[in-house]
Amino acid sequence: MVTDQSNFENGTLHQDLDAAADPLIERQLTIIAKALADEQYDQAISSASRLLIRCSSSIAARALELRASAWERKASLKNELEDALLLIEYDSNNVDAYLRAGKIHSIRGNQQKAIDILSQGLQICALDDHQALLTQHIAIVKAKAQRRIDFIAQAPYDVLCKILSYLDVDAVNTCMDTCRTWRSKVLECPESWRVMVTLGTNFWRSTRAVNLLPTISKHIETIDTYADPQKVAQLFDNFAKYDFSRLHTLIAYYTAHNGDFDISHSVNSGLPFVAQTLTELKLDSSAIAGISMGRILSICQKLTSIFLGVGSITECSDVVSLSHDTLLTAVKIWTLVPIATISNFKPLFQHSPRLRNLEIHSKEIGGDFLSVLEHHCPELAVISVQTFPIIGPFMNIARTKWGERLHHLSLYNIRSAEPLLPRLVSCHDALQAMKLMPARDEGNQRNWRPLSSFIFTGMTYLHINTSYNRAFCEHLPEILRACPSVETLEMENTRQDGDGVVALDADRIFNAIAEMSNLSCLKLTYLGIRGSAFKRLLDQHAMRGDGSMLRKLIIYWCDGLDGDILEAAGNVRSLERLEIRGPGRVYDNNALSFATSVSKLPRLSSLHIGEVVFTDEAAQVLATSKSLELLVLFDVHGLTQNGWKVLHDNIPAFSMIDYYQFT
Repeated sequence: MVTDQSNFENGTLHQDLDAAADPLIERQLTIIAKALADEQYDQAISSASRLLIRCSSSIAARALELRASAWERKASLKNELEDALLLIEYDSNNVDAYLRAGKIHSIRGNQQKAIDILSQGLQICALDDHQALLTQHIAIVKAKAQRRIDFIAQAPYDVLCKILSYLDVDAVNTCMDTCRTWRSKVLECPESWRVMVTLGTNFWRSTRAVNLLPTISKHIETIDTYADPQKVAQLFDNFAKYDFSRLHTLIAYYTAHNGDFDISHSVNSGLPFVAQTLTELKLDSSAIAGISMGRILSICQKLTSIFLGVGSITECSDVVSLSHDTLLTAVKIWTLVPIATISNFKPLFQHSPRLRNLEIHSKEIGGDFLSVLEHHCPELAVISVQTFPIIGPFMNIARTKWGERLHHLSLYNIRSAEPLLPRLVSCHDALQAMKLMPARDEGNQRNWRPLSSFIFTGMTYLHINTSYNRAFCEHLPEILRACPSVETLEMENTRQDGDGVVALDADRIFNAIAEMSNLSCLKLTYLGIRGSAFKRLLDQHAMRGDGSMLRKLIIYWCDGLDGDILEAAGNVRSLERLEIRGPGRVYDNNALSFATSVSKLPRLSSLHIGEVVFTDEAAQVLATSKSLELLVLFDVHGLTQNGWKVLHDNIPAFSMIDYYQFT
């Protein structure tokens, strides 16, 4: 069992090293915890040395070094104790060994064990001098055992605040339950209540905690809570009752089991009482409806960051009532209700000159965003205006360190690239990720020329949805050539009402892709790959052998998928992940040839195949792969139960999803 001490040490290590971000760190911390519980300090120190290699923070590395030093001291004491006990075993009259063992037990905090070993020596050692010495040490240890030091009561104020700052809400509440002295000390320390992070309803549901609010509310600077709507509503109602004069960050996630429950009234009535200090606001729940962003910005004029993940929003038409510009640097709006017209957000852009991060995500967005944004918000580093689902690096924009210039650009339903020209002039070399979906209506070809007028040397991620816009597609090869450093390329068509895929100039497009020497991931969805152009692209990567940079190839429901393309994909030796789904002209011999090639790929660890022929013979060959770790089959034809068993017995992770009945 892990001791309280090792639990404490391992818990602080989790905080210092951010174990949740790295499973290898989590594994090493588990090893350390078990080693400490078993008093295997050498093993703990060895694991700590491995962790030091993965420390990205100098503070975390220093904290780990200090703990390792403490473990070295404990290991030394353990070894000295074992030596002393060994001496007693061989020479029961060795008084020095008894004294040494008693001292080490006392240093380690085991006063009773120290008394026991000294008393044992007192009974065995017959010399008067030895008995006097042992009696004296027993008296010292007994006095030490009886003397209790209340470190909370006696610690200096600043030291106590520092200690309490490392505790979560539950630990602070436990301290208050210890005694009246501790309760008084904790309530006087603002560091105990500076940050309130609550998961679930454990804190705001507690009557005792609510009763403490008159005392602790004035110390709270950050509230980060996840609870049901009733408890979140109670939190906003408490803003009117108590002094939250230091609150600057408010983050509230909540789930609504009852769809009729709406806390909009509590939010609107509670915010004015914290508006003078609030700088960051995040409300995330689909239950909230009809909240006015304009009202929030009018009340909370010191806000620098706002996130509204809500069911619906009254948009920003009332922002025009602001008498001065906002201080906003980040605006994130996620709503499941379609935004009828993006033009309602124009007042927000006009009054937010410092805006750096802009994200507007909705089920549907009407209007032309670029014509609304115009020249406003010149400092924007992230622009993401798109519909769900959100994919690629745009899922992790919050973790991205903003640069001085535009580096993430995601635009939905744009009719022209001309409004982008002024921004591209100044930031084309800083742009790192771009996602474009042009409007479906036809536009003039020159409207897309700004996207190929510069060389985007820093761009590593590019996502294109052709969206049936032929003028955009005609200019697409030039756009691709303007992005020579792209590592991840995703291209798709939007299928609608069974219209199929837009006829693209495959030769020009795939020839442009072939020029991307850094391409490591290629994903195609609903695109036409009929003809020789795409196969020629795969053959080029196959000819490069291990020198090809292509690591991931994903083909979903592309028109023209056939056995030749399947075999060509199986010859790309550099692949680590291959996914092919979609009906195509694939026959038994193609499946066998594909399996033979894939089984020899030295790096391929993940393979997904769907809606094609896959026979028992192909399964027998694929099962011989030395590198394959994951195999997923979707709706494959031709595989019997015997083939399934071969794959199940030889592939470490194998599954079939929605498969047809075995033949």
